[in-house]
Amino acid sequence: MATPNKFERAVLTAACNAQKFHIEMTDGAYLTYSHESFLQNFIAIELFRKTKHWVYIDPSRRKVRESLTNAGRKPKPESLKQRFDLVVWPKVGSGVKAVIEIKETQAKHPVLRDVKKVHEFLVKTFSGKKSAAGYVLYYTDKSRALGRKKDEAQTIGARFERVDREMRDIVGTRSLTGIRHGLTDYVHAKDSQDPWGFALFRC
Repeated sequence: MATPNKFERAVLTAACNAQKFHIEMTDGAYLTYSHESFLQNFIAIELFRKTKHWVYIDPSRRKVRESLTNAGRKPKPESLKQRFDLVVWPKVGSGVKAVIEIKETQAKHPVLRDVKKVHEFLVKTFSGKKSAAGYVLYYTDKSRALGRKKDEAQTIGARFERVDREMRDIVGTRSLTGIRHGLTDYVHAKDSQDPWGFALFRC
């Protein structure tokens, strides 16, 4: 697995902080009890405060493309209708730093759909020469059923591995493609709590 860079670590740290804050705010409830926008907005605020970046929440594709430098051919009108959860610009410099989609689910297919969405937009916008990074941040947890207990951290890691393996059919096998850290590096599991975790996939 890859070693996350400084920006990727900031995204993952912000995501974990969102979960911890939500647990504290709700007296124990996980992110799955809230709307996905809570996670989206928390990460945006943390990235703005703790990194050298501007962050837009849910901007249109048109706005993203208008802010790019040396963009490629113009996307088709229908492709401008979809939006991204977060788009990040450097405070110093020009052009988009990263496009991020956030997915809270226990299933792989919604994550893979977002991988395809981000990848196709970046390839079309930059004519195959991607100058911005595209990511899908995946959050999942596991509730214990009927008292059954096994290595649940590894169960979550296995979900991340399945996404990593299948996304390569979508985006190929370039060195930066796929999960950006060890499978369970951002999985939190304690005996007294159900496990939860994040994975960051680069598209």
